[in-house]
Amino acid sequence: MLLDLKIRNETGNNKSLDDVMRYLYNKFYKDLGRGFTDTEFREVCEKFAGCDLSEIFNYASTTIDVDYSKYFSYAGLTIEDRYKEYPGSYTGIRSRDSEKGTIIDVVESGSPAWEAGLASSDIIISVGNMKTTSAGLDSLMSATASGSRIEFRILRRGEEKTLCLTTVPNMRRTFDIGYMINPTPMQTTILNSMFRLVENR
Repeated sequence: MLLDLKIRNETGNNKSLDDVMRYLYNKFYKDLGRGFTDTEFREVCEKFAGCDLSEIFNYASTTIDVDYSKYFSYAGLTIEDRYKEYPGSYTGIRSRDSEKGTIIDVVESGSPAWEAGLASSDIIISVGNMKTTSAGLDSLMSATASGSRIEFRILRRGEEKTLCLTTVPNMRRTFDIGYMINPTPMQTTILNSMFRLVENR
């Protein structure tokens, strides 16, 4: 979407990501009989945009925070980026069920689970002396107050370990999108052409 917004803005809405994809299909698939590389994709995007797109491609390959407001403004949109506290608490664990048990898939960097030493591929034997499933773990966290100390018994490469973590507030990032009060004609044109808006606002 950011690519589409950028291309439309730079070309006065005369070109879009649709044009890029049609070009890629015709040149690489129909004419050359192959797919395209990441480098070729970027080159074509920059050709249609008529400018350097390093910022967007850096967003795609790094953990740099995206400047959503800048790009959404091209279509006359506002976006409010904020963190909101939800019930329960946060550990930073994402897990799944398997024949071996509940396996930790992801431990988010800097999270309570990360600080406690939990790692991906750990098999959860019990949480607070109770066996659990992935869904059960999510339910437990939803009902556990922030600041609670929780004991995890895990199996790591055949060795049992007991690790303790202290939960923190369950903060989630939210995005509220709205319309600018006085968009420019170009912003309105881009918005309407992207989303096929025809009704009066």
